[in-house]
Amino acid sequence: LGRSGRIFFTDEDKAQGEPEKEMAEALKDGRAEDDRWHVRKDGSKFMASGVMTKLQDANGNFLGFAKVMRDVTEREQARERLEESLREKEILLKETHHRVKNNLEMIVSLLRLQSAHIDDPKVLEMFEETQNRVRAVARIHETLYSTADLATIHFATYLQELVKDLLAVYGAGERVTAEI
Repeated sequence: LGRSGRIFFTDEDKAQGEPEKEMAEALKDGRAEDDRWHVRKDGSKFMASGVMTKLQDANGNFLGFAKVMRDVTEREQARERLEESLREKEILLKETHHRVKNNLEMIVSLLRLQSAHIDDPKVLEMFEETQNRVRAVARIHETLYSTADLATIHFATYLQELVKDLLAVYGAGERVTAEI
């Protein structure tokens, strides 16, 4: 009591004039809300959601300010942990995609190298068909991964690519027409 509300603000916020901005808003509008880091008496920081209200007497004369704050540190820390977890999962997903893509390309390359040593036309055809199937899987994988929202798949696009690849793999593009 009797001390400036500036004592609750971090040094960074004080340097940017945040206490004065908050008081000016409360004077003008009757109240000012904020969600920011504040400082405890022992110097530790806590995240608070607060409302500063202009106080007036019965005649409307300005008396000062009252500020009510709710400590939301745990909520903020949980949000930060969640954001970090999401960043880690995005990195893991990108790495997994990259590895799957590279492995599929490696399989196609190995099949192509191996097929160069095959004289039997039937066996060679089987190798080429297998290469085409792996390429189709790689294209579908790329289509699925390239969507903006990995939780939502645009099934029409996915289905169009799948049918196109299947027709190419089985050489049916000249004989079969697909309408989706």
